[in-house]
Amino acid sequence: MSTAPIPSAAGETTTRDRELASREYWDQAWTGARPHDYEGPVYGFHRLFSEHLPRGEGLRLLELGSARGFTLTYLHKEYGYRVYGVDSSEEGIAVAREHCRRNDVPAELHCGDLFEVELPGPFDVVYSGGLVEHFSDLDRVVRRHVELLRPGGTLVIGVPSLVGVHGPLMRRYQPAMSAIHLRASCSPWAVRSAVERTEPGWRYLYCDFGESTSHVFYPVPPAIGLVARVLGKALRVAHLARVPNRWLSPDAYVIAVRPLSPRSASPAPRHARR
Repeated sequence: MSTAPIPSAAGETTTRDRELASREYWDQAWTGARPHDYEGPVYGFHRLFSEHLPRGEGLRLLELGSARGFTLTYLHKEYGYRVYGVDSSEEGIAVAREHCRRNDVPAELHCGDLFEVELPGPFDVVYSGGLVEHFSDLDRVVRRHVELLRPGGTLVIGVPSLVGVHGPLMRRYQPAMSAIHLRASCSPWAVRSAVERTEPGWRYLYCDFGESTSHVFYPVPPAIGLVARVLGKALRVAHLARVPNRWLSPDAYVIAVRPLSPRSASPAPRHARR
């Protein structure tokens, strides 16, 4: 089934010129990624997802930006979803196919531009993690998520948090990586605002930063890594490691249910402080 696009304010349809990183960049990034046996729910977002993601036989989930297939495998194994994925990187999709095959995950994977590829939507869950911040037009890429989601379905968007310590650290030690991240998109309130601009009536299950861990998701000097590990230990001792924190959390999430029909906006959820 095809899905009707939600029109943009300017009526634009161009896509590639709005990406901050090229297809060649991602092919190189995924070169060397290796399929492996599934290790269980080792991801930092597992507790959050377990609390808010829907469960039910036959539910279909689409991941936008599904290179490597690691998260698709997790979502199939832990929630029983029928999983679909799309990514523009041929190298990333090749790794994903092998990883899913190795772990007996019957995934349907597509290689192509996420705005143009034909997908068998709408889906019960549409997920992306670390995708929307690589586009200069946040509204456009969020609209694409919604176009592929059925009314009443669950939208899950994760972004790296660059409003705390991670923004300055990435700019200092990984300027090339920082350049392909739109910092204005890297917070829960930015993503929520883009979701609200698609249509009224969303019901928000979560809109906040992730758990406060010492995880640094980009290369840093050994001394910085040591400080992060010591800080992580201190957070665990103080029982603060699972408290969302805009300064230390490495990521942020918006999880929301699409309205069955347009209506007035839902009340605000627990929301991160600005």
